[in-house]
Amino acid sequence: MDKGGKDFTPASAQPILLSDGVTLGERARAHVEVLAGEVGPRPAGSAGEAQGREYAARQLQDLGYETRLQPIRFAPLPAFVPLYALAGLALVLGGWGISLSPWLGIWLPLLFAALPEISRWEIRRRPLTQAGANLYAELPGQDTGLPRLVLCAHLDTGRAIALPAGLPRRLYHRTLDIVQRTAIAIAALGVVLLLGLPLPGWVLAAAGLAGSLAGGWLIAIEIVNQTAAPHYSPGAVDNASGVGCVLALAEHYAHHSPGRLRLGYLLTGAEETGLHGARAFAESLAASPVSVRVICLDQVGAGDRLRYVSRDGTLFSQATDERLNQAILSAIPGASPLWHSDKSGDSAAFLRHGIPAAEIQASGSAQAGRAYHTTADLPGLVQERTLSLACQAIVGAVDVLKYELN
Repeated sequence: MDKGGKDFTPASAQPILLSDGVTLGERARAHVEVLAGEVGPRPAGSAGEAQGREYAARQLQDLGYETRLQPIRFAPLPAFVPLYALAGLALVLGGWGISLSPWLGIWLPLLFAALPEISRWEIRRRPLTQAGANLYAELPGQDTGLPRLVLCAHLDTGRAIALPAGLPRRLYHRTLDIVQRTAIAIAALGVVLLLGLPLPGWVLAAAGLAGSLAGGWLIAIEIVNQTAAPHYSPGAVDNASGVGCVLALAEHYAHHSPGRLRLGYLLTGAEETGLHGARAFAESLAASPVSVRVICLDQVGAGDRLRYVSRDGTLFSQATDERLNQAILSAIPGASPLWHSDKSGDSAAFLRHGIPAAEIQASGSAQAGRAYHTTADLPGLVQERTLSLACQAIVGAVDVLKYELN
């Protein structure tokens, strides 16, 4: 049961077996062991990413799929992006400055609400100076006039957090929550001052101290994370788990036709640098005369709850496709919505190009949460049961969509 009391159980709880008697979850986990255990870190454009892509291509080709590589361009991570550090400085100044100008504090919550949108905008405008590739696969002979459903997962892995394990890393994962709450508290004091109500000196001093601690922490972690020697995550949960599920589902549908639905399988590159692989594929779909929808699988390897992304963005948010979400819910009635406020997955790139998209994730594993974007994201974190449920959610959704999309 999840915290809301909903049952994390698929509509059909019977495990789906592949031709050799192995469950979808078992097969997906075997792929995770190779990708995150043997291949290891797979940063965009690296030899590791290429090795992982070659492994996936061999698996798909052995199942009878036709595969193709789509060359993409992506923007590497800059040496230093001062955006969040400057926001931390604004929090420090706002905390100490509200007694002189309450408006300095009142604007802080809006600033931190806008930061993810500003960051997304900045990422999309970085020059695309490096090369990578997407891998796409389909069974030959499918009717090209049928509605197409693409199952998508990103193959690359992110840069590892430089902070040490323990309290520093736990605080890091709560940073945006801490600074936003601090900003709201300072803004509330600014409103009191604008109304002409006096505040004791110790309250103003406390506001300055709180702004200094929260803003100083944000500045410090940005400097440490961005200037430390880069290390990359092995990416077991994020996102060998999604890739493993896509490969297991491809094996299932190689022997079980989905009927009047054309299935494709997409493994994107350069997701961690700014959704560049998904963006390139979305651009290639823009002129398609046939209906195309996409379901992304990201971080589906650990936890006791399945979630679907309902919206992406803060000030200018986009809703994911309701028809796809309802199909997922028909398979996993207990799945709960998730709003991507401070980060985006591949589904956001498709939505921005007008392509209906959905995305599923798993949650509920504190250990996997602490390992996110760290060198501790290893295959031992991945749970076969969670992989099975994610795969079964897709199978159930396909069973619905093959009738609804025709």
